[in-house]
Amino acid sequence: AKFTHTLKDYGGIVAVLDEPIGKPFTLCDKKDITKYLNLLLPSVEIRLQGEKRVAYFQHVRITGFNLGWRKQVYAKIRGSDKGRFIFLADGSLLVLPVGRREMGSQGRYGNDGGGTKLTAAVYVKEVLEKLKDNIDLSNVPLSEEEENRLAWVGAELQPLNKELARVNKVSDLTRNGQTGVLVSYVYPGSPAAKAGIKPGYILLRLHVEDQPKPIEVQLGGYDHMRGPFPWHQLDEVSEQYFDKIPRPWPSAENQFTRMLTDQGFGKKFTADFFFDGKTIKKEFTVSQSPRHYDTAARCKSKELGMTVRNMTYELRRYFRKEKGDPGVIVSKIEPGGKASVAGMKPYEIITRINDKPVMNVEDFEKLIATGGELRLSVKRWTRGRVVKIKIDTKEKDNAPKPTTQPTTQPATKPEPAEPTPAK
Repeated sequence: AKFTHTLKDYGGIVAVLDEPIGKPFTLCDKKDITKYLNLLLPSVEIRLQGEKRVAYFQHVRITGFNLGWRKQVYAKIRGSDKGRFIFLADGSLLVLPVGRREMGSQGRYGNDGGGTKLTAAVYVKEVLEKLKDNIDLSNVPLSEEEENRLAWVGAELQPLNKELARVNKVSDLTRNGQTGVLVSYVYPGSPAAKAGIKPGYILLRLHVEDQPKPIEVQLGGYDHMRGPFPWHQLDEVSEQYFDKIPRPWPSAENQFTRMLTDQGFGKKFTADFFFDGKTIKKEFTVSQSPRHYDTAARCKSKELGMTVRNMTYELRRYFRKEKGDPGVIVSKIEPGGKASVAGMKPYEIITRINDKPVMNVEDFEKLIATGGELRLSVKRWTRGRVVKIKIDTKEKDNAPKPTTQPTTQPATKPEPAEPTPAK
């Protein structure tokens, strides 16, 4: 689906489907929902479990009502109403969980703080019938890829502390290490590399156009898992905990990249660095980073019970991979699937299938499509092994095709700096 609008008064997003997904249900047009007090009504509770949507069907009773905005009547039930949709016997939707949006003092919309409420479907129906009058033109929905866009300067940064500030002679410029960050690595071809930034530079503050005060650069303390990732203990993790395993590498999104992203792509700023006893000013423009892990193209195979993603710049740095090295990273293992039974674990790298190199998710999809016995060359950090998974021909013919996310970037995005994912 393509998201087209957000609603002005309700926490809802309007989407247009690429193709029909079945017969739609009817929104009930009954305004007086109080007549359904204590009646046994069919309901569906929707829960999200990872990337799966699970529906629980049961019957509930509306036990009471609340009066709210514009004297609208909201239903109450025993227990949690989160994700609860209640229907009439004819299949029409009576109430659904919707949040309210209120205009704040700054002229911006926000949630009223009360979360979702069991709202009569007739209120939503009236809004959809006059959609042009009920959309928020200032809040345009973004795709998943656009939502995860990040700015960068192309440098790995390390927070300062009192000792680092003293050693680098910037205690007086950083409030004894409370502000400022140390450049520990510069990506080739990045804005930082083009500006001549080198490891050892101290980034002090940013001067952003149209902002009268400089922004002191800060970064949360580096406590990523408080030590090296325990690769040797990965076999001890039960499959039901796979989704809770933290990423071994630092996230591309941190306090600094988020602050820079919020300034807006294309905005100019001056960065103050300290190096070799001198303060150095460098001019930058807020630019978008190459694809990172959260925006990497991915392929989900239901036959294998596994999802893989392309290697991105921060992964290649962490795993010490060159740009042309083969490999896709395992981002998800479905409990009980063939990959899990075969001993595959999250964050392992598949470099070859049946002795053929896997450069990206498109290669992965093509190579597993052959079916039969697949020989996967797998690397866990520096140790390699071969994993064999068999896909029966009959099972392959009946199974859904793997779904691959597109690898194209929006036209407005700049050319990625080195290193980039292999194409």
